[in-house]
Order: sequence, then structure tokens, then C-alpha cells
Amino acid sequence: MKGKAIIGIFLLMVILIIIYIVSSSYFYLINSIKPTAINPVPSLRNNQSWRPPQIYAICTMPLLTNKDINTTSYASYTPQKIKERMSEFITGLQRTLNHACIYRVHFIYNQTAVVDYVKSKIKTNLDKLLFYRVPNPQAHTSYFQFAYDNLQGKIAMYTPADVYPGEGFELINKDVMVKNKLMYVLTRHGKKEKHCDMQKQASSNSCHDKRYGGSHDTYIFVPIGKFPAEVKKELTVRSIDYGVENMSIWAFRNLGHYNVTNPCKVLKVYHLHCTGLRDAKRKRLNTPRNTGMARPTDQLN
Repeated sequence: MKGKAIIGIFLLMVILIIIYIVSSSYFYLINSIKPTAINPVPSLRNNQSWRPPQIYAICTMPLLTNKDINTTSYASYTPQKIKERMSEFITGLQRTLNHACIYRVHFIYNQTAVVDYVKSKIKTNLDKLLFYRVPNPQAHTSYFQFAYDNLQGKIAMYTPADVYPGEGFELINKDVMVKNKLMYVLTRHGKKEKHCDMQKQASSNSCHDKRYGGSHDTYIFVPIGKFPAEVKKELTVRSIDYGVENMSIWAFRNLGHYNVTNPCKVLKVYHLHCTGLRDAKRKRLNTPRNTGMARPTDQLN
């Protein structure tokens, strides 16, 4: 019996030693492995070698304090409402200028007064802002013609002054865009602003599978070569009229042979339009023949 007891104690000690060795090895292994991030795509901003993509924005805005505009398209609005709308344009432009991925903002115009107005209102990053006179900044082709003439091989982005970039833009890869001849035509989002909650407005939150209705605001592409003549002819319309974005999707997809997508789930742009003030002379231009749609996606290629 005594011998069996000694053997039992010996075996118990061996088992305990084995458990200790296995446990020590396990904890050593665990501690030697770097933890995996919850997000499978690590933040690019935490990488010291990361540099934001250089995006060249193109935009414009009307000078609603101009008497000719006041007495026609916007005649039904009070001076206070018009002032508030101009403030929305300036705020949106300022936020675009402040974005880390925006390298330059090219402001196109044909009235010197609007240049003076913008310069007097912009507070930061004015060095990013460049002004270019064009024959008609309201012509939809003006933005694309400017990009093809001045931004060859660069990431060009047209966005209205009241639609500004938010998250995701650091993920844009110019080489991928060129290789796949991509054009991103983004549907906007809304967020809580100073004077209203744009997130509650369905028209400003159409980057949603169920709410998507064909509305788009921001175009991102890399111009190479000449502005396709067929596309230019199709888009010789006013940029603010209804359905122009659907015509653009159709034209660039079918006539310009771009892969037009809407990765608004990744590249977020925000609409700032609490006033609800709009040009009373806007009309619908698209037809069943030239209506293009690009549903929301989270794919950038």
C-alpha cells in the first residue's frame, strides 16, 4: 500500500508538471501574438507612411445677393432666407477646404463679385482655393470640361458647394480608378447641422438600399485624354435642373464607357440645406431613354 501511495503521488506530480508546462507555453504563445484589430482594415491614418490621396475639387455657387437673381428665380424668398442660404454654401465650401484629402478646390465663376464674396467669408485653408473664370459655370459640362483641360491624370471631384466630403476618402486609390476606368457618382448623407437635422430628411439620406431613388451629387473620376464629344453633347444642359445626374450616369456609362458606381456606403458626402431654398425655375430634363441609375454599394473597384 505504501508503494502504491508513493507511485500515486509521483504520477500526480508528473501531471501537475505537465499542466504547468502546457499552461506556460500557452500564455507565452498568446502574449507573443499581436492582437488582431476588430476592424479588418486598419486605420490608414495610424500608419506613419500614409499620405492622403490628392483630390482636386471643382465647385461653384450662385451669388444670391445679386439683384438679377433675387428678382427672378428666388423672388419669393426673404432677404434673410437668401442670406441663410449663402451661409450654407460658404459653410459647405469651408468644410470641403478643411478636408484632409482635398488638395485643391477650383472655384469656377463668371462674376467677379462672387469671388470677392467668397474670399471675404472663407476663414481657413484659403491657400487651397483657386478661382477660374469660365463662360458659364451653370452649364453642366463646365465641370467636366475644366477637369479634362486642367486636371489630366489627377483625381477630380465635382461637388456642389452645399455638399461636402466626409469619411472614407482616404481609401480612394487613383491607380485602381484608372485601371478600371471608374467614376464614382455619390449619393449624399445628412447629419445634424446647426439649424436642422439633415439626417431626418429622406432626400438627404438616400444612400440606403430602400430609400435610394436615383439622386446623386458628387462625381469623382480621373480625366485622361479628351472630354468625350458624345458625352459633352448629351450633357449640354444646366447643372441644377432635375435629373441631370441620371443623364450623367447614362452618358458616361454608355457613351464614355466608364464604370459608373455609387460607393456611397464607403465614401460619404453630406448635404447642408436646412433652408430648403431652391431655384424656382428648375425643370426635369431626363427621360426614360437617358436615365441612368447607380445603386448604393460598399465596393470601390
